Amino acid sequence: MITKFNLRKTKIVFVGKYRYDKNMSELDRLSTWRDWSISLWFKRNKVVGSKNFKDTKNWNNNLVNSYMLGIDFLIVKGWINWSKGAKEIE
Repeated sequence: MITKFNLRKTKIVFVGKYRYDKNMSELDRLSTWRDWSISLWFKRNKVVGSKNFKDTKNWNNNLVNSYMLGIDFLIVKGWINWSKGAKEIE
């Protein structure tokens, strides 16, 4: 389950995975569900911002923060990813 929406200039993505999902690829099953765990985690990354995106030489001056907050609970994993002003390529 993936849900995306924008709140002004902030992009928010909710992702949820279930261990026994029949639609999951074999690679995803092996890498995501390697072990059983219970945890709450937080991660911050730098990503390229959408302002002046076409000027590739100055991307290092155009970095914005992207945050992830997640939970692992044995057979269910979920996380929220949000960033303000980041470039999204689909």
